[in-house]
Amino acid sequence: MSGPLRGSVRAVCAGILAASGTAWAQEGPPEQPASDVATASGTAHAASDTGDPAGLPPGHPQTDSEPESDTGDPAGLPPGHPQTDAEPQADNGDSAGVPPGHPPIAVGGAMRTGLRKDRNAVDPSVPPGTVQILIADSHEQAVEGKKVRLEIVRESPGEGKSHSDRAAITPSSGVVTFSGLATDSAHRYRVLVEHDSAVYRSTPFALAREAGQRVVLHVYPVTSDISKAIIASMATVYVEPREEVFQFQVMVNIVNLGSVSWAPRGMVLALPEGASAFVGEENMTGLQMVLDPRDGVRLKGAVGPGEHSVIFSFQVGRQNSPEQGIRLGLPPHMIEGRVMVESSPGMTVTADGFDAPVAASNREGQRIQVLGFRLTESGTPPTELSLRLSGLPVESQGRWIALVVALGLGGVGLGVGRRGSQGVAREDIDEARRILLDEIVDIERDHAENRIGPQTYEQARRELVDALSRLEALSSSAASKRVAKGG
Repeated sequence: MSGPLRGSVRAVCAGILAASGTAWAQEGPPEQPASDVATASGTAHAASDTGDPAGLPPGHPQTDSEPESDTGDPAGLPPGHPQTDAEPQADNGDSAGVPPGHPPIAVGGAMRTGLRKDRNAVDPSVPPGTVQILIADSHEQAVEGKKVRLEIVRESPGEGKSHSDRAAITPSSGVVTFSGLATDSAHRYRVLVEHDSAVYRSTPFALAREAGQRVVLHVYPVTSDISKAIIASMATVYVEPREEVFQFQVMVNIVNLGSVSWAPRGMVLALPEGASAFVGEENMTGLQMVLDPRDGVRLKGAVGPGEHSVIFSFQVGRQNSPEQGIRLGLPPHMIEGRVMVESSPGMTVTADGFDAPVAASNREGQRIQVLGFRLTESGTPPTELSLRLSGLPVESQGRWIALVVALGLGGVGLGVGRRGSQGVAREDIDEARRILLDEIVDIERDHAENRIGPQTYEQARRELVDALSRLEALSSSAASKRVAKGG
């Protein structure tokens, strides 16, 4: 990012940063990764119909789950987001330093954009069981010749979920109508239209019994050149140390402040060396992080005007060392970032270019350390997260020592038994049995609580049970010898 565009992105994003503040999270990672249901035209909504923000990473602002009503208020914008005007603003020269064509910036950080607001609301003037859809461009002109799909999802406890759709081509009026639709609670609908390489979607909705639904979707020109769009990004990274791996969950928020959709080409974020178990969630605008052959992940889809979130996760193997460094590529034009790491006593976390860690707690009371980054006027957006974890707990060798002791007793006992000159003390066998049974209980608990992975669990349990079987055989042999000797 350089030149006038860099300055304009800083200026426009200042409104977002000033309004949102730095509310450090005091909760844990999302229990369920959420999908963004923002329309590609810029109306951000929550990941579920209930408005529960549990699927968002800690510290992310809540999003509104209700479809935006045609009231002119910015209900579809995330809390703290500067208001947007429904009418495009003339370039009257009041925004010094802003490149030609950039939305003017109001005094005090508030901003006005040329972005038109989509609408998706119950309308008494539309007959029940009917959806009326207008496809318009950024100038509110009707768009002709576009294929509009009405996606229909039916879900019932007895029959599960089924999908179907209906389609129509927009006439010169830009309006298509679908009628004869079910209004029961089992049916939900969504409108989709493709323009250039972007797909624009409404939020899902159910039909009211007493009135129909009116939907307005806007389409925008598309560019693959980020310098021709007004893009800023924010990233939240949550790290959970486990016995064998570090579990990473990443949410990237991308804000498109202009009226041109951005379809990234060749944007690859480097994954840490040895990363595995990658999962990329597709959000409701069709955006998704997918694996790239160049050892990273890339953003698939088009970023329409507005705010969008994509979530992905992966694992990095632990080295069973008290210190480990991990590097992760960051999205372009990043203005704000947070890193949250579950930590144990004595553990420290640092990241190049990020603030010193702040202690906090997640939902379960687990101690976490939070590091933050916020772009300053003279700063440079980071392109990589260089994370250093120190004071890591090293896997205890007690379990394997117990196993060696038990196997050693068994080997010695069996060897002595073959010589026939000595026996094995009953106390030694009892102590070895107690050690093994305690270890089996421990690994069952650790496995149930997801503290160890399936591979470690299977290997440890198999070897401990095998050792226990050897001890039982040794115990029976020793008992038989004592009986034969009359002891």
